[in-house]
Amino acid sequence: MRRSIAFFLAFLLILSFVPVTSHAADPNAYPNTYTNTGDQRRDIIQVALTQVGYTEGYNNDTKYGDWYGLPNQPWCAMFVSWCANQARIPTSVIKKASIANPYYFGFSSYFTASQRRPQSGDLFFKSNFSHVGLVYYVDGDYFYTVEGNTNNSGGWEGVGAMIQRRRLVDCVFVSPNYTSDPGHGYVTGYEASHPHKEYKSCSHCGDFYYTGNNVVLSDCATCIKENCTHSFGSWSAAGSVHYRTCSICGKEESKDHTYSGGTVTKYATCGTVGYMDQNCTECGQLRTVTLPPTNEHKYSEWEKVDEDVHMRTCSECKQSDRAAHEVADTYETNSSDHWKTCSDCGELIGQEGHSFGPVCGDPCTVCGYRPPDGHIYGDYLSDGEVHWRECVNCYIKEPTSAHVFDSSCDEVCDICGYERVVEHAYADELIMDGNGHWKECTLCGHTSQIQAHVAGPAATEDNSQVCVECGWEIMGRLPHVHRYKPYNLDAITHWGTCECGFYQAPEGHHWHMDTGYCALCGAKPAPEAEDNNWTPVWIAIFGVPAAGLLTMFIVWRVKRRNRDWRK
Repeated sequence: MRRSIAFFLAFLLILSFVPVTSHAADPNAYPNTYTNTGDQRRDIIQVALTQVGYTEGYNNDTKYGDWYGLPNQPWCAMFVSWCANQARIPTSVIKKASIANPYYFGFSSYFTASQRRPQSGDLFFKSNFSHVGLVYYVDGDYFYTVEGNTNNSGGWEGVGAMIQRRRLVDCVFVSPNYTSDPGHGYVTGYEASHPHKEYKSCSHCGDFYYTGNNVVLSDCATCIKENCTHSFGSWSAAGSVHYRTCSICGKEESKDHTYSGGTVTKYATCGTVGYMDQNCTECGQLRTVTLPPTNEHKYSEWEKVDEDVHMRTCSECKQSDRAAHEVADTYETNSSDHWKTCSDCGELIGQEGHSFGPVCGDPCTVCGYRPPDGHIYGDYLSDGEVHWRECVNCYIKEPTSAHVFDSSCDEVCDICGYERVVEHAYADELIMDGNGHWKECTLCGHTSQIQAHVAGPAATEDNSQVCVECGWEIMGRLPHVHRYKPYNLDAITHWGTCECGFYQAPEGHHWHMDTGYCALCGAKPAPEAEDNNWTPVWIAIFGVPAAGLLTMFIVWRVKRRNRDWRK
């Protein structure tokens, strides 16, 4: 009995030193036993078939992830890349990828089974691009696959490499440009016992599929359709056509969509296309039609650039249009100037003062304008009451006239520009905004100079800061800050109630690094209890060897006692 106990303790000691290891991918599991023929479309499928049955280790541990350099990751894409590499297919045909998306495999587009029939060696992707594998062969509305990271129930994620049967409508496909691929050469045939049972077979690779239902002669849908009176349901959309099905024989008829009218969702402009939504009048299928640019600019008004040209700009495409001014042959005049007016932009072109001769009464040498009284008057002269002008040739003075002001507070004469000093009648009430305060004349509305606000006492929680002269609020009241002192406290937490009634829930002390006290409530930390427990490090250093020595001592004692007994 003692010997059994001793051996049992020794066995436990040995187990304590056995390292715990995790499962690692076996790079030699399911080796590729296939010999490539150079037919890349066939070779990649045959290589993949050698892997059927392979299962992953713990946490997505596979030889495919190790080969790719991304261990412990979902591996359906890396499985396809590994098969392509083993089949000696260059990355220019199938790019090495770890993500189930056509783009990462080097394909800029994909197709659906309704657009064209996939073939063996094509890549399939789940419609939401969460899984990828290889097309084995197509069977009616289904197709068979060779794929990795799947399971026995046909899941899109699993533990092994398997052959699966999936629906064509659930997937999209890409067809690699295999350098050895001659392309299918399908020949149409019919079974001798059933003239309506049509099939297609490839003259190159033998790929075979039925184009219709695999039915016996007595259930032939074609024969039933030929004698059916038909009871069609409503139209259903299918791409560029719509179809309806007979509820008796199942015959389908289809025709192109018919569109009329529509709703413009974005109007075309001179520089951008527009869009219009249209619905088929029979099945309701929606399509979006692109409306071409109108090429009709929305120009602004002409604006003068210089004395020769003017310009306008399209408000939509910002294209500029420049053109020469359109002016009449004759000048327009007033008493001081002559000019020509552009009929497009309305700007005055070539406006300048008259060029009179030295004798009063001579006309302008450019436009022919002649002053009414023969005199050429210069700028206005003025005094505090009146203004007048004098002839620049004979210095005769025209009759004086009183200054013209718009109101009793107007400071500038409308005729000669004489400026007078005006005393405005400012109201007592101050007008204010964020910039300052001022007064306004009760007669003309003239405003006095803006005065900056004079700040009163600083804002507090109870009162805002206002201008002491006009009462404008400069700063609002400060937000309330809760004050909990004196705190209620214990050895671990402190809490309190603000004077506003807000209750602060208990929270841990904030011990100050220098003083050792709580920085908020001033609590002193409780004396620390002595830690008599050994740490796992000390156990590892002293405990395991001590247990070994104890076991060896017990074994030695048992052997010694047995030897003494035998004596």
